[in-house]
Amino acid sequence: FKYIPGWKIPKDGVDVMNDEMTIFAEIKNKNNTMNSSSAETVFNKLKGIVVGNPNATAYLVEVNGENFCPSPWIIEAGDFSEKFVDERIQTI
Repeated sequence: FKYIPGWKIPKDGVDVMNDEMTIFAEIKNKNNTMNSSSAETVFNKLKGIVVGNPNATAYLVEVNGENFCPSPWIIEAGDFSEKFVDERIQTI
């Protein structure tokens, strides 16, 4: 990402980000690294980013995923299968 102006790979937090556009992304391989437990962990990480920065948009980018257009990420979590959704957290 050093060749794409404005984008960087931070030392911690997310996989790639653009400070100017307040976009943050976590990149995962759908087939290898996304079980329900890791999905909840990633969602909570992205949720922490958008709660701390009201102008931010955070993305889960799934390589080999089925969704090619950004859409709100709805996740079921917790003992009661509560559904969490925040329009600023998207999945691609």
